Amino acid sequence: MIDGKKIYLRTILQSDAEDTLAIHQDFEGIKSLMGFIQPVNMENEKVWLSSLYPTENRDKIYFGIIEKEGNKFAGYVSAKYINNIDRTCEFGIIIKKEFRGNAYSKEVLQLFFDYLFNQLNIRKINLKVLTDNVFAIALYKKYGFEEEGKLKEQVWQDGYYKDLIVMSLFSEKYKSAVK
Repeated sequence: MIDGKKIYLRTILQSDAEDTLAIHQDFEGIKSLMGFIQPVNMENEKVWLSSLYPTENRDKIYFGIIEKEGNKFAGYVSAKYINNIDRTCEFGIIIKKEFRGNAYSKEVLQLFFDYLFNQLNIRKINLKVLTDNVFAIALYKKYGFEEEGKLKEQVWQDGYYKDLIVMSLFSEKYKSAVK
């Protein structure tokens, strides 16, 4: 467990299936994260949860975001494509609709990035974000992320292709940005 002020991060459990299913059924929230807008059910969700913690290739990490007040599941955060040679990974976060606007994202980023940089010795975190997700872009820049490029017309949504911005954060830049 990684403890914060308003939230903590912990392993996602099978008993979290109702909460993760609610996230994956929130099409507007999934769209903002470039997710596939496809129907899912509890059976699909349990299969997905079972895949989060493989025993062999451990190239991804998922943590549930738990609100301390009420001990409620507020979302999850991930590091995928962890490369232990290059010391890189790809970051992702999603907050349940009813918990958005509570500044949890800021606390999650600080806790999770401290974990990635200081415990796993990651040196560079990458992410992709839709160009119209201005809130996320501003938040990432606040933590020191810089734009590395753009993938033009990469994601099909709402009848047209949208661009993705590729951003990255080096451990040294993060440590100076959060001071």
